Amino acid sequence: MQSIGVVADKRFATYLVSQTLPTVACFPKGRCVHSAACRNLQGAGFGNPNVSVSGKPKPMLMINEGNQFFSKKVWIFLALTFLMTGIFDVTSVLLKVSGNAERLFTTAAMWCPAIAALLTKHICKEPINSLLWRWPKPKYLISAFFIPILYSLITYVIIWTVGFGKFYNADFVKGVATSFGISSLSSNWVIPLFVLMTGTFGLFRTAANALGEEIGWRGFLTPELYNKYGFIKTSLTVGIIWAVWHYTVLIFGDYNNGTPFWYGLTCFTVMIISSSFIFTWFTIKSGSLFPGMILHATHNLYIQQIFTPLTKNIATTPWYIDEFGIVLPLITTGFAIYFVARRKALNTTEANSIYEKGQLLTSALQYGG
Repeated sequence: MQSIGVVADKRFATYLVSQTLPTVACFPKGRCVHSAACRNLQGAGFGNPNVSVSGKPKPMLMINEGNQFFSKKVWIFLALTFLMTGIFDVTSVLLKVSGNAERLFTTAAMWCPAIAALLTKHICKEPINSLLWRWPKPKYLISAFFIPILYSLITYVIIWTVGFGKFYNADFVKGVATSFGISSLSSNWVIPLFVLMTGTFGLFRTAANALGEEIGWRGFLTPELYNKYGFIKTSLTVGIIWAVWHYTVLIFGDYNNGTPFWYGLTCFTVMIISSSFIFTWFTIKSGSLFPGMILHATHNLYIQQIFTPLTKNIATTPWYIDEFGIVLPLITTGFAIYFVARRKALNTTEANSIYEKGQLLTSALQYGG
């Protein structure tokens, strides 16, 4: 085995990885079916998402390569998430909170998945830096910002063009002009300024809340499931869980458009599940939870605070608009289909190159026994 370790040809190292990885099963705490070889691999950083070739800590997503799936860990996370969120959601519904109190309860609920993920890591004695804290390449963050704007814009252009709602809500725009101190300007100036200010600087506020959810859904749950189930099943499973997590306030609270709860619930569920495919793709491709945070924050910002308020309602508008109308779920489903078609791009990620693994294996075989 030592003679193989001195091979310098990258192509042979890559081939060696592809032939050896399926037979090497590393288990937690050093338990291994090939104990000596795996200890050497672990010492070199292979199979450890927190160690780079240089030996320095580097959070990275390891996909279907020796990672073990433990359902107990997932169930602990889900139990903690739903229990803690339920405390805030049920309380807010029973007290019928509003205004600033409602915003505080919403923030508390949105941070429950993050707290649950951290507690689960602590209970399972795993480092919290395995929660995909890795800062991704800028192209993923930029794409994550513009994609929700794109599908939101398509949605509302359809709504305004077909006549499901009208552009624009003059009363809302007048209120914006007053709040900005620019009442003397026409709507042609007020609306662009509103969109520019809200759609950029407003992102910091929505991102703060979105991060709480994304640490849980994308930092913890998505990689845990992906390591066992792959892209489609993971996206479906996380999407269903993510949707059901909202149900308390959707059914019993006022988080809806005023349509029958079954209708809003159906539209919202389809929208969340289809969006999950977009979020999963960016999480796996970038090896980071932060594109999910930007996707989430931008979605909430442009749907809830920009396009919906700018739309003037007619009698039937609630059936088509926002997250609880029929148009947005149809558009996000189209985007989901696109990312399903691009799932093969996830075979390699920015966080985990095949050549790096070839170097690690070669090094381990060279200095191992």
